[in-house]
Amino acid sequence: MGDDQPVEAIKRSLTIRYTLAIGIIFTLLLSSYFIITEQISRNAKSAYIINISGMQRMLSQRIAYLVHEIVEDMAEVEEKEEYLADLRQWVLRMEKNHSILTSGKSPEGEIIYVPSVAIQNAYFSGDPSLNEMVFEYIDVTRKFIDLAKVHQSTTPKIQVLYDQIEDMAFSEILQPLMEVVSVYQKENEENIGVFEKMELFVFIFGTFILILEITFIFRPMVQTIVRNITDLRAANEELQEFSYRISHDLKAPAVSSKGLADMALGALEKEDYKITEKALGHIKSTMLKLETLIDDILTLTR
Repeated sequence: MGDDQPVEAIKRSLTIRYTLAIGIIFTLLLSSYFIITEQISRNAKSAYIINISGMQRMLSQRIAYLVHEIVEDMAEVEEKEEYLADLRQWVLRMEKNHSILTSGKSPEGEIIYVPSVAIQNAYFSGDPSLNEMVFEYIDVTRKFIDLAKVHQSTTPKIQVLYDQIEDMAFSEILQPLMEVVSVYQKENEENIGVFEKMELFVFIFGTFILILEITFIFRPMVQTIVRNITDLRAANEELQEFSYRISHDLKAPAVSSKGLADMALGALEKEDYKITEKALGHIKSTMLKLETLIDDILTLTR
């Protein structure tokens, strides 16, 4: 059992070091995965927000265009109904988009993003604020839809609403909507910049960790293995030398005993019992020495 302890200690040390190195690398990979996944999710949400903020700008002009077409074609009932249906759809879309942009939540209540201070200022600061202008624009357009649906021709009320919608679309609401898009784009660029810095940090930190692993884990592992291989080679050389010496020490008594046995046989044939007795005594003495040598070898190997 005592001879197995160094082997087990080396095995345990190498296993711990290797497991630690793999664990650190796995942690780095897992952290990188979550960072990249989170950034991809943020980029997707940012792209979605920028898209619908740009859509708001387009919807404001599209609504004004449809109102213009309805006023120009009041006599064409079928075209007017088609335009009114489209107008209702665009107004509803603009209202939903505005709710998402100002609250940061989808119609289902899912949190898409948290409006920054700059975004909140863009929508709620000023007199009137962009938030108030959007709701007023939607309200005036809906009033226009209700009147246009009833009347078959342009009336003074319809004309007033039409003029108000065009004035708001081109003079009041367009520029603030464009500025909001710019704020979203700027924040998205800043987020990308932060992600690039984070990527650089992860790369530098990962490189630093790898250097530490090489210095304090892999290099000691290699040194341990090399040292043990060197020790094993030295022990093997000692074992070969030991085997050579033992074989010589074991062979000498055997050769001597064989010669003495031949001498004893020859003496027996001549009935010279004195020489036979002397030869057998030498054989016994040699065998006792051989037995002692074997016991010493067994003790040494243990």
